[in-house]
Amino acid sequence: MGFPPRKSRPYAVLPWVKSGSLYFFILFVWARDQTNLLQPDTASILMKAATSYHEQQRWCRRLFLLMPDHRHALISFPSGGICRLRVEKLETRPNQKGGY
Repeated sequence: MGFPPRKSRPYAVLPWVKSGSLYFFILFVWARDQTNLLQPDTASILMKAATSYHEQQRWCRRLFLLMPDHRHALISFPSGGICRLRVEKLETRPNQKGGY
């Protein structure tokens, strides 16, 4: 029995959301049965990428938690930050140095 295919969701900030609000994300891997985010090399790259975004002040990371087939994140964005573009970057594969 296989898993149903993942669906892509559009990202948009609703007009009533205050600047600097905290967002909760769950980001799943596309190939659920083939990917384990807890493998040391994979986990290291993902954590470096999240730390890099935090240090560059692209977001304020409160929590970045890896699970075998998904990630949880509590993130706020700087005022005027573009949430959609940053989250779409998270859905791509980071390079070996931990950058997107």
